Amino acid sequence: MAKREEHPGKPFLQMEKMPSVWCPGCGIGIAVNALIQTLQKIPFPLERIQLISSGLGCIGKIRDYVTFSLSASSHSDPFVTALNTQGKNREAKTIIFFQDADIMVHGLEGMIRACHSGENLTAVYINGFIYHALCLHKKARNSFREQFDGFSSDVMFNLPYLAFRSGASVVARWTPLHCRRLASSLHAGLTNPGFSFVEVVSPCLMYFAGTGNETITLDRMAPYGNNARINHNAAWADLKIHDISSFIIGHFTEKNDS
Repeated sequence: MAKREEHPGKPFLQMEKMPSVWCPGCGIGIAVNALIQTLQKIPFPLERIQLISSGLGCIGKIRDYVTFSLSASSHSDPFVTALNTQGKNREAKTIIFFQDADIMVHGLEGMIRACHSGENLTAVYINGFIYHALCLHKKARNSFREQFDGFSSDVMFNLPYLAFRSGASVVARWTPLHCRRLASSLHAGLTNPGFSFVEVVSPCLMYFAGTGNETITLDRMAPYGNNARINHNAAWADLKIHDISSFIIGHFTEKNDS
């Protein structure tokens, strides 16, 4: 009888809870897998990895499937929770997964504070355009202008620029289809000192339903490969993104090369 091979990510996953609840074609699972593959290449004890999650939306389900130490922030800003957690354990690798729902509930103050802090935090933003689909632009723009003058009114969809201007050491944006490049940026984020920001522009059924065009799984994924343009040296202002008709991806900055 042939020996049954174990899943390569088993040490990092609660296999008894699989399969996940995420929709087919959603990029969250791919982003989690890219993170796991990255952690397997970094000689860092599993027990010192800390994942911060608010528990909001689909991203909040990540904490149900991984074996990392978890710090839930259900009633507080995940970035504030991450700063407090990192302050108590300087030897930890603290990773924050967040999405549009976190920004809608908690705003951007926590992210700006985390960037300015210089703490060794890695933030992974899953951008499924839920904010865009729910048409909450005006509220976000007005709120942000009060916090940080000088940015474009479209800054809600140019978070790489915000992260860079606020002091992030690593800034990147990829799609789930660029999983190897995504893993490379995550590696840089986890191994370079300071705050790192990695955006994952990811298909979400809610966005497509909001446009009245749910389509099938493969059709939802295709535009992320066809319309994304890799440009590592793009002007920061050109990184604003409203929809998936055309947008720029890349590894935009790495201030502290190791």
